[in-house]
Amino acid sequence: MANDLSSVRIMRLNLLMRQLITFPGLPRQELMVRAGINTQRMLQRDIQYLREFYDADIEYDFRRQAYICKNPGSFFIQLKLNQEEIVALVAGLDMAKHFLPHLAPSCDSVWAKLEEILPAETVAEGKSLGHSARVALPIAKMDPEIFRKLLCAAHKCQSVSILYKSPYSNTGLKLHKLSPWKFFFQEHAWYMLAWNHRFQKEGVWRLSRIQDAHITDEPYTQCPCEEEFENIISSAWFGWSKELKYSIEMNIKPPLASLVQEIVWHPTQTIEEQPDGSVILKAKVSELEPVKEWAEGHKAELSVSLLK
Repeated sequence: MANDLSSVRIMRLNLLMRQLITFPGLPRQELMVRAGINTQRMLQRDIQYLREFYDADIEYDFRRQAYICKNPGSFFIQLKLNQEEIVALVAGLDMAKHFLPHLAPSCDSVWAKLEEILPAETVAEGKSLGHSARVALPIAKMDPEIFRKLLCAAHKCQSVSILYKSPYSNTGLKLHKLSPWKFFFQEHAWYMLAWNHRFQKEGVWRLSRIQDAHITDEPYTQCPCEEEFENIISSAWFGWSKELKYSIEMNIKPPLASLVQEIVWHPTQTIEEQPDGSVILKAKVSELEPVKEWAEGHKAELSVSLLK
């Protein structure tokens, strides 16, 4: 059987696979009509082609006289896309490669296939948009395999042990046992919300500071609720939880003062303008390390007091 496909046959195979997936168990005669196939011989050839060259798992049910597609294999159903939709696809792939490094090989593979069939001008436009987003949003370096392993552990509800390097500690790498819950991207880096088995509370971990990760047999602790996760990621300092411990005040000088006022950094924040053009940002937080890091980056004077 020839490996090359005419555009007519590609369209027919695409339509045939769509019918098999959308209408499982469709009677053979009706399937032929919907797929634009004139004879049973042509239908059998197309089914066999899908089996041999795309590893599609298609069986024939003699009782129902119908073909059943259990798995389409590597056959990718073609869609009719306009120019803007293609640009969005291309830009999205470029950004995915940048922001999700564990998917970079897959993105490169898709790129190689798309560039052969998409208009060069449209591809260039999509690449330009994707590149613009990447330049504006650099990300902290991290090990893509560690990222992949942690994502898999969260999906399978498995506990992990990690080696973590905190910028606020001089003791080197520390071993932590965690139940990974959620992942989010903020301030140029990926973070993981996880349950800390030692301290019996949730915490946020920057993936670029994780040097190693392994699956453990320790029982997994489930995330209590989605609302708690939304509360935590609503803070640029990740210092938000049910147990608020500290009252903080930060004095930010111009010109950063005006920029700070444009963003909600924390759900509890209040901002007071000062006569000299500076601002006082106040908030209540549960952790201080990320607040200290933010204050240093914005050249802010930080004062802290314990909540009663």
